[in-house]
Amino acid sequence: MKTQGSRKRTVRKLLVLLLSISPAIPSLSAERVTIGDFEKDLGGWVFSNGAEFPGARGSLERSDGAAYSGCYGARMNFDFTRGGAYVAMYYSFPRPVRFARLEFRIRKPPEAKVTVRVTDSTGQTVQKTCFFGHGAWQGVSVRLGGWTGHWGGADDGVVHQPVRTVGILIERSGLRELRGEVSVDDVAVLTGTEEAEGKRERIRTEYLVADLTKPLPSSTTLLGDPERLKVVLDTDGSEGEVRVVCASHFQSFEKRLPLPRQGGRRVLETEVPPRSWRYFGGENDGRLHGPIRLTAVELKGRGRGGVRLLEVRAVTRVTRRNAVTLFPRSRTENGTAEFGCRLVNVLPREVEVEVLLDVADWEGRSVRSRREVVSVPPAGSSSSGDVVRARVPFRGRFFLNGKYAWRLKSAEGIFGGEDESGWDVVSVGAVSRNGASGSRKLEPESPWGVGLYLYRYPENEEGFRRMAEAARLARDAGVKWSREEFQWHRIEPREGRFNWYFYDRMVRTALENGIKIYGLLAYWSPWTEPYTEKGINAYAAWASAVVARYRDRIRHWEVWNEPNIFFWQGPRDMYAELLKKTYRAIKAADPGAKVLGLSTAGIDVPFIKRILALEAPFDILTIHPYRGVLNEDEFVRELRNVRSLVGGRPVWITEMGWPTLPGGTDEAEQARLLARTYLSAVGSGAVESVSWYDFREDGWDPLYNEHHFGVVRRDLTPKAAYLALACVCRTLGSSKFRDACSGEKGLFAFRFDKNGETVAFWCDSVPRIVKVVSKAERLVVRNTVGEKSVRSGREGEFLIALSPRSPVLVTAARGISIIVPIIYFTEVLRSEKTSRITFSAF
Repeated sequence: MKTQGSRKRTVRKLLVLLLSISPAIPSLSAERVTIGDFEKDLGGWVFSNGAEFPGARGSLERSDGAAYSGCYGARMNFDFTRGGAYVAMYYSFPRPVRFARLEFRIRKPPEAKVTVRVTDSTGQTVQKTCFFGHGAWQGVSVRLGGWTGHWGGADDGVVHQPVRTVGILIERSGLRELRGEVSVDDVAVLTGTEEAEGKRERIRTEYLVADLTKPLPSSTTLLGDPERLKVVLDTDGSEGEVRVVCASHFQSFEKRLPLPRQGGRRVLETEVPPRSWRYFGGENDGRLHGPIRLTAVELKGRGRGGVRLLEVRAVTRVTRRNAVTLFPRSRTENGTAEFGCRLVNVLPREVEVEVLLDVADWEGRSVRSRREVVSVPPAGSSSSGDVVRARVPFRGRFFLNGKYAWRLKSAEGIFGGEDESGWDVVSVGAVSRNGASGSRKLEPESPWGVGLYLYRYPENEEGFRRMAEAARLARDAGVKWSREEFQWHRIEPREGRFNWYFYDRMVRTALENGIKIYGLLAYWSPWTEPYTEKGINAYAAWASAVVARYRDRIRHWEVWNEPNIFFWQGPRDMYAELLKKTYRAIKAADPGAKVLGLSTAGIDVPFIKRILALEAPFDILTIHPYRGVLNEDEFVRELRNVRSLVGGRPVWITEMGWPTLPGGTDEAEQARLLARTYLSAVGSGAVESVSWYDFREDGWDPLYNEHHFGVVRRDLTPKAAYLALACVCRTLGSSKFRDACSGEKGLFAFRFDKNGETVAFWCDSVPRIVKVVSKAERLVVRNTVGEKSVRSGREGEFLIALSPRSPVLVTAARGISIIVPIIYFTEVLRSEKTSRITFSAF
């Protein structure tokens, strides 16, 4: 029998607050001021057709058929058949007003996106979008925070009270019918301050709140080892259900829980996936593939808004090691890097955590350090704001790395009296961009691409603005190619009815920034018959229409994505039929177009051989050779082998990358991997084009790997990998690979022609010094993140120090002829080696 102390040291089950979605709960002193009941007239509300995106038409009128309460409401009519991005109704306050929330009732098409826009005292406009798939009247409450877009005025994303105007927008994006109407009623503001109101909320949500339908806008990874979920409601007994959706990698799990018929505060409980949950999508095998993420909690039912989702809790197993999680952050401002972190404690009582911060430059030299002991509140709460902060000037550096180490100091009565736990370590980088502008010139001969994925930006004003900003960032990094998904369901949502507006804008944005597109012809449209002969014929016909429209701008088309895994749900051999028919359709629409085929997850040799045996035609083989560890010798060998397998046809890498995650690849290592991938892929002589997956991070969840492959963060803040991308692409440009070194194991050197000669060097696990021989008087040396130095030599000889797995690019105006690795060293310089290395072309 275990003693009490030993029981305390065992793993405990603890109730953890994961998130709270709060209804509009005003402070006791808040006053509700109605600004739109529409009983007498429109009361100052005016219509806008979003004139900056020409084409939208519509009107705003007072109607008895648009009333939620009383006799009249406001009806906003929209017509996007001629283009446009949104329509809106705006209200300008006669005198600016300080308020904490905007509330209104709305009835709309279920798929319509509602955007709320506010203009503050500085002239700044902020906005955010509400998603709820419900066609009945809904109550919407908007807190003045957590904005997803901002511009003008202070342009900092913070509302500077008082407020001048508010707006309610309907977005064109996602609409099934381009003509329709929306009813709005009972528009009001709750006066007071956001801070005062926030004291009444358990955890303030940064998103809009709808009464009966509230999907979560992004995923939340469940901490610890979750066992059960609890959904807390305030209900009046309305009929309906709660739909809970979790995910693991690309696969989703769904559970539906009936609403309780008794009113008041109620708790619904269920075990976590996979047991007893319906599963679909992705791997579609009913097993967990990574951490569990909560992706949606929706309230669906009948009634008039009498059910509110208050919070979601998880019951999870917690150990001393995972009881506290540290989330670092950084930002750059006025030539200074700012570091800070947030600590989340899932234990039921406050704990003390010891935190160390060390800030170092790219070469690992420490420039600032500090130590703090932080008290962290209990039960899923976090430290109040950022802690363990440091401000460090860049002083000419492009990159600074903040490494945090932390350990739990005390948790007596929970885990017993064990010694202090070991250290956990996580890091975050800060980048100072050099401000260089990239060329707008198209250079299709360049091998350097990236998955810019402009198609993922919303079809609205803010989305197009961010799309242009991302394209400019890629242009400034020297990127010349982007892989863009052309989605059948968006372009031809109904048979024979095409919508080109968004894609015309997207293609123009890329080309204006000197970036060529290769288009990925993606997936099925709802009206067709997937994985049938009829469906394949319809896909080929649609592809023909797309190619014909863009034949003067896009000459490369990729047929499907990763058909060797779950992205293709039909028989594998059927992909060959799709490729055959689509190849013919593309060539008929544009004889000069190149067809990119197979697009395999990994380098799937059996799948490639099978498609070759079925005689499916393609001009370029595309592959996605993801891997956990990059071994350059093995990587180059695989690339050469697969090119030989397809008869010497060009090979393009259209996806490859590593995500930055706590305990995994950090931002500095991601930068090194990007540079090594690009240089060794093109340096293999087998690859004509290489693209990283992807440019911008896909989300905010700090623990979900799919959200962190990007070289810039979700808000477009550059990471170290962006600097590495710029260093490779801008330094080498459209120069041609010439040859690679041979004869020295563990040393990699690839020569490129550009303004003389550039050689990319790096070594494996052992630091080295190499001697470079050139007739030039000076060499320009750039490290992985582009920090530049100029070296002078004696009698044409130059010494270059190499750190493990960290490429440097060396450029000489008159060429580099010989490289001699002369010294190995670890802690002490030891042996000298004078054997010469020769170059050989492939």
